[in-house]
Amino acid sequence: MTALFAAATLEEALLFAERIEPRPMVPVPIFEVTSSRAESRDSLWLDFVAPPDRTEAYHEAYWRGETTNHRPAVGPRRDPHFEVVLQLPVQVGAQVASWLP
Repeated sequence: MTALFAAATLEEALLFAERIEPRPMVPVPIFEVTSSRAESRDSLWLDFVAPPDRTEAYHEAYWRGETTNHRPAVGPRRDPHFEVVLQLPVQVGAQVASWLP
C-alpha cells in the first residue's frame, strides 16, 4: 500500500508536530486531507526497542491494526499513539494550522 500518514483531529496533528525529532527550526504547516480509504494504526508498536524477531512481530501488529494496550510486558508503559493511514491518492485541502517550534 502506498499511503500518507495523518491525524484524526487538529489536536492530534499538533501533538504529532510537537513530537517531531529532530526539532524543526521553521513552522510546521498542517493541512486538511481526505481519502477514499482511511485506517487507524497504533504507531507505538513502531517505537518498541526489541530483538529482530520481536520487532518484526511488533511491526506486523501495527499493520494488523492492533492496539498496544499494556505492551510490552516489561518496561515503561505509554498510552497508544494513533495515526491515520490514508490510501493514495489524497485530496489536500486548506492549511488549517501551523505548529511553531
